[in-house]
Amino acid sequence: MMNSTIKADNNLKHCLIILLLFSFTVSAFLFTAAISAAASDGDYRLEYDPAWLKLKKVENVNGEPFSATINNLSTGKEFEYFKGDFIGALEVYKIESMQVELRHKLSRQRYMLALPLNTITNYAERNYKDEAELNFDQALLYYKADETSSAVELLKKAIKKRSGFEDALFLLAYIFHEKNYYAEAYDYYSQVMIVNPRNYKCLYNMAEILAANSKINDAVFTLKKCLKLRPDYDKALELLEKINDEIEAKNKKKNNSKQDAAVRAREIETLKKTLGQYADNLQQLEAALEESKNNKIDAVQIKAEISRYKLLYNNTSKALEEKMKK
Repeated sequence: MMNSTIKADNNLKHCLIILLLFSFTVSAFLFTAAISAAASDGDYRLEYDPAWLKLKKVENVNGEPFSATINNLSTGKEFEYFKGDFIGALEVYKIESMQVELRHKLSRQRYMLALPLNTITNYAERNYKDEAELNFDQALLYYKADETSSAVELLKKAIKKRSGFEDALFLLAYIFHEKNYYAEAYDYYSQVMIVNPRNYKCLYNMAEILAANSKINDAVFTLKKCLKLRPDYDKALELLEKINDEIEAKNKKKNNSKQDAAVRAREIETLKKTLGQYADNLQQLEAALEESKNNKIDAVQIKAEISRYKLLYNNTSKALEEKMKK
C-alpha cells in the first residue's frame, strides 16, 4: 500500500515538472516572438554588429578627451566622432581616455569600445609621473600662488625634459600672454599647435594676441580655424563678433570722413568764389567813387556800398581761413 502511494507521488511530481517545462517553453517562445516583431518594425535593429567597431585613437585637448577615431571593420571606413554624434543608431555617449561608451538611441543598451592593449600600455606608462610631470605640477602651484617667475623657470625645465609637453607649453604661453609679453606667448602657442593642431583654445588665444596687435585679418582667419574645430566656442564667437563690429564702425567712420572732406571742399570752393565776387564789386565801387569825385557827384550811397562789401569781404575771408585750417 505504501509503495503504491510513493509511486503515485512520484508520478505527480513528474507531471508537475513536465507542466512547468511546458509553461517555460511557451513563455520563451512568446518572448522571442515579441522581440522578433519589434525587430521587424526596425525600432531596435542594428544594421551592423557592434563588435565590428574598433576604437583606434582618443584625441585630447588640454588634457581632456575631445574626440574618438573609430574604425568599422565591415566597411573598412574610419571616422572621427565627437560626444553626441551617431554611428547609425548608436550614440557616442561618453569619451574617456581609454574607452568610448556607445548607447542605442531607443533601447539605451550600452556598448563599450576600448583602445587596443598596446595603446593602453603606452598610456599607463605615460601616466607614471616623470620629472617633467613633477616640474609641471609644481609650476602650476607656483602659478596659482602668483609666483610666475618660479612657474616659468619650472615649466622651461619640464619642456627641456620632455619635448612637445603640450600642457607645459600651453601654460608657459598663457603666463606670458597674461603679462602682455605677446611675442613670447605667440611663440609658445605656435609650439603647442605643432604638438596638437586641434587645440582650439590655443588658436583662440593666438587670435587674441593678433587682434591686440592690430593684425585684424590674421585674427579673423585664426578665429575661423578655431571655430571650425569647435563651432560652439563662446569666447571665439564673441571675439569674432567684436572684431566685425569694430571693422564695420571703422569703415563707417572712414566713409563719413570721405563725405565730410567732400563737403568741406565744396564749401571752400564756394567761399573762394564769393570772395572773388566781393573783390570785383569793391573794385567797381571804388572806380565809381573816383568818377563821382571827378564829376562832383554825391557819393554817399557809393561809400555805404563800399563799407558793406568790405565788411562782407573781411568776414568771408576769415571764414575761408578757418575752413582751410580744419
